[in-house]
Amino acid sequence: MREYCFRMRQRFGIVHLPRNFEPFGSISGYVDKHNLDFLAYTNADMEYVEGLDFYRGFHVIRDPRDITVSAYYSHLSTHGLYPEIAAHRKELQSLSKNEGLFAEIDFSATEFRELEIWDYNQPNVMELKMEVLTKDPENHISEILNFLGYLDNQNSSGSSIKTFQMKLNRLNMKGRRYMPGRLPMFPLPTRRYSEIPREVVGEVIDDFSFKKLSGGRKPGQENRKSHYRKGKAGDWANHFTEDHKSYFKDKFGDLLIMLGYEKDLNW
Repeated sequence: MREYCFRMRQRFGIVHLPRNFEPFGSISGYVDKHNLDFLAYTNADMEYVEGLDFYRGFHVIRDPRDITVSAYYSHLSTHGLYPEIAAHRKELQSLSKNEGLFAEIDFSATEFRELEIWDYNQPNVMELKMEVLTKDPENHISEILNFLGYLDNQNSSGSSIKTFQMKLNRLNMKGRRYMPGRLPMFPLPTRRYSEIPREVVGEVIDDFSFKKLSGGRKPGQENRKSHYRKGKAGDWANHFTEDHKSYFKDKFGDLLIMLGYEKDLNW
């Protein structure tokens, strides 16, 4: 979404935790202060989202068991060492993997609570599961952009010109994390847009594919030292023992049923 905003020359911002926006009073205060067109709020908490002014958005959830396994390896070594995880990383590094997964289930309790209290019936929010989204990203990302009002459904003669102008827009965003190709040595003309052509949708998705981000691996090819570890849904089944399953069912089994990942506790 950041890349789409860059190409449209729209103002993009991202917050991860309340400490990012609390100095501004609220999420709305953060948006107003930075004059944003689009805000990405990871680790979204309904408690803070409820206070937002009208907006249109999308919300992606993931199987909590996969969250646990992914977070275990991330918190163990590859995630940035933020204050919130420093003590937890030290604990994980002192434990076996078996013990560490139990610790990770407990550590993720707050995040699972946020999944539990989220309002999944907001008419202005499109709900998706990560497992579905990643199977057909171009189709689902197009649906998201269309829901947000960002998708250009017209195959006009000016589409190629618009696409080229968006490349210039992106090249002007110097120093912004992802930068395909060579940076320009001089300022390029920019133009603000409100919609993304369909050909740009696929181009950005390809730039952020698991294969490219992981350095050439296909989804399912694991590298535990990489933050892009495996890229495959359902990996929890390769790591949970029967004891982990029993512990997870006791604590969060009802959550899996509520989210539609299981029909009952017989898994």
